[in-house]
Amino acid sequence: TSDDARGIIDLEYYGDVQIVRGRTLRLATASDVPLRSFFFQAETEEQAQKWCEALSRERYFVVADERDAYRELQGEFSTTRAQDDESCSKMREASQERNAAASLSEKRAADALEVLRDQALALGLAPRQAAALTTPAAAAREVAHRLHFCGRRRESLERALQALETSQPEPPDAAEKRQSTIAALRAKLASQKQKM
Repeated sequence: TSDDARGIIDLEYYGDVQIVRGRTLRLATASDVPLRSFFFQAETEEQAQKWCEALSRERYFVVADERDAYRELQGEFSTTRAQDDESCSKMREASQERNAAASLSEKRAADALEVLRDQALALGLAPRQAAALTTPAAAAREVAHRLHFCGRRRESLERALQALETSQPEPPDAAEKRQSTIAALRAKLASQKQKM
């Protein structure tokens, strides 16, 4: 029969509610929403007026609820945006601090490399080889190696000098040679001590 339900009408876009003729009620959308209009016929003009008021009032409450929901959403968005801006600012500051720390670390590494190159040069490394040392670790290894080598060489020279000084008497012409050898070894030993 015609009284059986045939579905629902979604009234979301139907904001234009009016009585068009006596007991006939029309539900229409705004002109920019191309949906069909619905017409309903009430039993009396008074009922048509009540339906019109009820639908308009309901539409008002729906719009008010939508407005409130929109305001709430906008408030949440503003809060989230402010939190995101604050997080971004903190991340930028942290990034700048990390960049400053990295820059300082690079400066310290460059300074350390320069000091180690100078030490390697003082220990007898050729300038070209010193320039080839590109990291502080490589320069430190080279300096440590040269210090070890110079220390062993100094010890060897000290033993040779000690052996010459405590050796058995030699023929008279050998004494001059020994004295000149001792003087040469002492000069080398002194130059080695100066390098260290």
